[in-house]
Amino acid sequence: LRNLKLDRHSSRESSFRRKPEKDICNYDAGLELLERYQSYWTDIHAKTEITALCASEVDDIIHSLHENYERQWQTVGRLSTSLALIPQLVHGVQEICDS
Repeated sequence: LRNLKLDRHSSRESSFRRKPEKDICNYDAGLELLERYQSYWTDIHAKTEITALCASEVDDIIHSLHENYERQWQTVGRLSTSLALIPQLVHGVQEICDS
């Protein structure tokens, strides 16, 4: 084993060596596809940000409507309670007038 040399130029090894093949892989083949998907991703990202802003505005509007609805609901509740007391008030006024 000591005398064994691995020489690239040895005639023995060259007979076993394959001829260098031309690189058949086209590394630029997916470049256009990659650029297209990156462009799509950029568009989707920008539109997602716009959608998030619109959703925030809609959320503010819904919150405002809900607060308005709650105030009106409380007002209607007080009005209903007041209207329910009118017959008692009328009866009390009649008793005072009759006495």
